[in-house]
Amino acid sequence: MASDLSIAQRKLSRSLENFTFAGIETTQTDDERVIQESLKEFGALIAKIEDVRERITYL
Repeated sequence: MASDLSIAQRKLSRSLENFTFAGIETTQTDDERVIQESLKEFGALIAKIEDVRERITYL
């Protein structure tokens, strides 16, 4: 069960890190850029948490 959670968290992390707005226009608004960067940072944070959780589990 813990490994299933870790797999799901890592998938979520990758999805957030790779998130982009699909819009009609080719340029993004300031808000879209801020949201996209925030999601990328949040995804990276989730990945770091999973890395630490993995290290703790295998001590």
